[in-house]
Amino acid sequence: MMMTEICNDLKNFFVPENKKSDMSYIHKGIFTIFDGEITGVDFLLPNQYFRIVGSVFNDGVCRNNSDDLQKLTNETFDGAVWEMAVPKSFLELCTEIQKFNEKINELSANDKGYISESFGGYSYSLGSNVPAYMQSLQNRLNSELNHYRRLRLP
Repeated sequence: MMMTEICNDLKNFFVPENKKSDMSYIHKGIFTIFDGEITGVDFLLPNQYFRIVGSVFNDGVCRNNSDDLQKLTNETFDGAVWEMAVPKSFLELCTEIQKFNEKINELSANDKGYISESFGGYSYSLGSNVPAYMQSLQNRLNSELNHYRRLRLP
């Protein structure tokens, strides 16, 4: 779910470059998710990331593998599935952000973590008790995220 929030904030769902001009990365229709499988997505490659739009329970970014598909809630929806071409560098950055958030949560449990949080802009302020290396790491991660930022959704 974290990747969905980051992609929303960046306004970037990593549209495959070769499909951007004709928007053929967006597949509209009626899709059924049942017991870890989703019908009508034979265009996705194994382990490819994709975005679900128009679902009641499953809107967001998912990966086309059995582990991630098992986490989806059974439903039939009339919406869209967007193909994504997520760069490895972005996936590595998401992993770093996840580790950073886990560390901040650990510090917060001891009243040494963040002091404010905003989900709309995916930002938060670190407390003064947070080690300096965590503050510099936050600045670096924010700077690296800016490389992927778009002005609007495709």
